[in-house]
This record gives sequence, C-alpha cells and structure tokens, in this order.
Amino acid sequence: MLKCRRCGKSLTKFDKDICPYCGLVKPLDGQEDNTEDVTQFIESTNLNKENLSYKPKKILVYSLLLMFLGIFAAHLFYIKSYFKSIFLLVFNLIFIGMGGYLLSLLDFSVFEGQIYFYWVISFAVLFIIYFILGIVVFIRKQVVDNNNQLLR
Repeated sequence: MLKCRRCGKSLTKFDKDICPYCGLVKPLDGQEDNTEDVTQFIESTNLNKENLSYKPKKILVYSLLLMFLGIFAAHLFYIKSYFKSIFLLVFNLIFIGMGGYLLSLLDFSVFEGQIYFYWVISFAVLFIIYFILGIVVFIRKQVVDNNNQLLR
C-alpha cells in the first residue's frame, strides 16, 4: 500500500503528483509501486465446469418452444423469465376466452350448436402468430436470457 511521506495516509498511484490530504508535492518519491498477484490465492478446483451454475441457452430450443408452445409461454419459462411468462400465459388465456366469446356473438350459422369451435378459432389464430414469431426469432437471433446473455 502506498502512503504519503509526510502525513502517512494511504494513497493511490494516481496521487503521485500531490497528496490530497496534506498537499505535499511528490508524496510517493522513493516508494515502489508493487502489486500482489491475487490470482495465486484462487484455487483451481473452484473453476471446474461442474461448479458453474450458468448454462447457455440455445436459440433453436427457444424458437421451437415459441413456435409450438408459445401460447403457454414455454419459451419464457425456458429463459427463466418467470414474471413475463406468467403475465403472457394469463394474457393468452384472456385472449382465447374473449376471442371465442366475441366470435360467438357474430352468430355464424355454420357452427350451430358447436360453441367450442369459436375458442378453437381464436386458439388457432394465436398459434399462427406464435409460429410466425418463432421463425422470425430464429432468423434474427437477437434474444437475451434472464442473465442478459445472447442465446446461441
């Protein structure tokens, strides 16, 4: 540790021209700027691959989850973005429910007596949207996970 010659306060190597405490000019004259190698204290056994908790996510898996299970927010669960995934899951369920209800108000005579078919239509629309999004995401490859790491 570098110290001022006059006041004895700890200084950095950036304070070599003047001491900020006592105003002494060139307070570090005669002292060597030696640093210790702190890497010698790190045990190499702590750096094994088994001890690393982060595993990089794959863009292919993310895209496939988005294409086929995007309605259930599986792609967001995969990158461990739990709050977004639950929000999206609830939003999708509301969209399917409200979409089916609004389609049933149109009163198509083709689907007479088959009230569930309106929800199947809204589910299919959402599925097509997520399928297209999955293809776009796979082509662009600009997705980050919860650790702000790009998917590979």
